[in-house]
Amino acid sequence: MGFIAVGRGRLGLGLALVSLLACAPGQAPPPPLGGREGLTGTDGPLTVSTVNRVLNSYSALTASAPAGATSLTVNALTDLDSVDFGPLAAGDLLLVVQAQGATIDQTDTTSYGAVTALNGAGLYELVTVTGVTAPNGIQLGCSGLVNAYDAAAHTQVVRVPQLTSLTVSAGASVTAPAWDGAIGGVVALHVQSLVSLDGDLDVSGKGFRGGAVDDASRNQNLDVTLYRSTSNADGASKGEGVAGFIAEYTATGLYGRGAPANAGGGGNSHNGGGGGGAHANAGGAYTGQGVMSAAVTGGAQAWPLDPGDLAAGGLTTSPGGGRGGYTYGLNDLDALTQGPGLAAWGGNSRSERGGLGGWPLAINPSLRLFLGGGGGAGDGNNAASGGGGAGGGLVVLLAGDVQGAGRLLANGAAGGPTVGANNDAAGGGGGGGTVLVLASSTGAVSIEARGGVGGSQGVTTAEADGPGGGGGGGLVAAPSGTGTVSVAGGAGGTSAAPIITEFPGNGATGGNLGQIVAAPLTIPACIVPGDAGVAGDAGADGGAVDGGAVDGGAADGGAADGGAADGGAADGGAADGGAADGGAADGGAADGGAADGGAADGGAADAGAADGGAADGGAVDGGVADGGVGDAGVADGGATDGGATDAGATDAGTDAGVVDAGVTDAGEADAGQEGVADAGLDGGPLRLRVGCDCTSVDSPLWFGGLLGWALRASRARRRSGRS
Repeated sequence: MGFIAVGRGRLGLGLALVSLLACAPGQAPPPPLGGREGLTGTDGPLTVSTVNRVLNSYSALTASAPAGATSLTVNALTDLDSVDFGPLAAGDLLLVVQAQGATIDQTDTTSYGAVTALNGAGLYELVTVTGVTAPNGIQLGCSGLVNAYDAAAHTQVVRVPQLTSLTVSAGASVTAPAWDGAIGGVVALHVQSLVSLDGDLDVSGKGFRGGAVDDASRNQNLDVTLYRSTSNADGASKGEGVAGFIAEYTATGLYGRGAPANAGGGGNSHNGGGGGGAHANAGGAYTGQGVMSAAVTGGAQAWPLDPGDLAAGGLTTSPGGGRGGYTYGLNDLDALTQGPGLAAWGGNSRSERGGLGGWPLAINPSLRLFLGGGGGAGDGNNAASGGGGAGGGLVVLLAGDVQGAGRLLANGAAGGPTVGANNDAAGGGGGGGTVLVLASSTGAVSIEARGGVGGSQGVTTAEADGPGGGGGGGLVAAPSGTGTVSVAGGAGGTSAAPIITEFPGNGATGGNLGQIVAAPLTIPACIVPGDAGVAGDAGADGGAVDGGAVDGGAADGGAADGGAADGGAADGGAADGGAADGGAADGGAADGGAADGGAADGGAADAGAADGGAADGGAVDGGVADGGVGDAGVADGGATDGGATDAGATDAGTDAGVVDAGVTDAGEADAGQEGVADAGLDGGPLRLRVGCDCTSVDSPLWFGGLLGWALRASRARRRSGRS
């Protein structure tokens, strides 16, 4: 088991590869295989010229797998067969990812839905296949899985094409089937060299599902204040998130305004709007109230009358999803002088009972990747309500280089609008998903993981009901220098009711920003170094390869520890925030990865580039519009969610490299993982390091060789059958 640590740099495509060596417990690493032979993308080159092309295949894990396991049991091997790449066989690459399993606060209070433990939710790793056993067994190389995976928490196994190159033509797209509670929502690709992207890789609206509509509500005169209920008369359905969905919520309550983890809450009776889903954390204290924008029509006058504003002492800027709009109001008062909750409004007093926005999650893409949370549904009793929008899905792109004018998209879907007579509430927008890109650069490619806009109430003869809250922004982890990057929150929906024209937002707030993290990242993997050692030309012994240490050559930002073996990295290179045996830490980032200039709680970022690259240059992605918040996240060398990462470096005596000794992912200890290391060397090549249960191998590789697995056998022989 081990991790792949990847740093970014100015490495050109012409650089060749350095060997990945194999080892077994108690054994020294053998010599590399294949001399200076280049790595081969076993699935060859591919051009996509049509829309909505699905390249991955998916199967649900049906038996839980503990850490260290060397096999997986899936629904069926045939699920992972591919029209493009044939049946699953030895040498294929898989992504294992657990979607759910988090536990939450279940109390009927404002604390409902707070994550008490992520458990296995979001854990993932790359694995290589060494064999298959019909009908549903997969054997893995390496000393075992890095993580444990719970089948009951909806773990899926995704087959990852291994391409030499990929071209997605203008107007074409690669996508995934929508997450269905067991599989889907993920595009994962490994491309040895160039991705020429003029079309899209698009998983927008493919993540966690939104709350479904129903047609039950309490009497319009009853003020329903609860946060969870088992009765659909009390409110609408919550969205899906890392804590589960219908089956998991049923015991304590599928309905009501409380937001379960990153999912939006359902609007309360009578006709409250659904809350927006969420994902990443813009910072600040969560209240579920979302972002109140003074820029929306009437906002400057109406928001100060809102209970959320009054409690906060000003406009709310809660991280996560936006809050759903007010309940049923009938009479035409002035919303700029008459606040919600007054009996004079008639109906349900136009009360602040919309679904709360989803809670943001602790982000650490080195360990966990999440789908965007689904929005909550709007409450309805006239067959006119809107359901919650689905969250954004997950894109994992491992490539040598990415160029073109295309897009990587993992946006949340818009909340469902009202229908028919429009006399019910609308649904919340879905939270933004995840885009993870490990490549030397991404050129002018644009990346989006935006929250979906809240659903709107259409034209109605009189009553004003709740629009949906906007979805919170997602996560983008990509090389610095990427083109336009957006993790903006979605705007709240509006109401077209004639009694509320002075304040059409009618209480619906926007979702907040997501997060942008620059490379390097540490990627968990259970790979096969044993048959993967294919060497390339690393340059003359003793020479530096674009910042990477070769046979004693000094790496950019870190000193070689007395000279490294031919083609090997120096023992104890600089670690995130620490120094390795005299090697200076790259950029001097402090433990915890504080951003250079820092992002303020409201998401404002320093306009200067952080050491790891400023996200959007600290710009606010067009400013605040209709309650949506623009991008501002800044990462310093790959800092993640303010937690300590890689708190130091091991001494030169351990070839395994730097071991995580800090606290990551909201206090989750990560000490003792094997072979986890990367200095994040500016100007250095992308790097891969593999730890084994033996004398470890620490090998800088050009990323076109990520995972190594260059097969000597022909494809036909490799796929000749299953045992």
